[in-house]
Amino acid sequence: MPIFLIRRFTYSIEILLWLALGMNSLEKHTQLTPVEKEILRYIKDGFSSIQIAQLRNCSVRTIEKHRSNIISKLNIPSSQNALLIWVFKHPKLFNT
Repeated sequence: MPIFLIRRFTYSIEILLWLALGMNSLEKHTQLTPVEKEILRYIKDGFSSIQIAQLRNCSVRTIEKHRSNIISKLNIPSSQNALLIWVFKHPKLFNT
């Protein structure tokens, strides 16, 4: 089996387990900085890293680092869509 299929399968299982077990990272949401919370709101609204960087007048690399920190703090699987899934699983955090 090609290695990319194994990685994709592993990430899929990791996300499914995370969703099925209801890994509750809501309490960890308070550990996020105000900038990280703002970036989560942009992600929820469908903005890409490039668009967020333009809105915040910073580099794309800075936004990617913030995303990485968010993923780490919330203990989210590091796959492409896991952060977006988390945002939509916790809509009450973004009601202002």
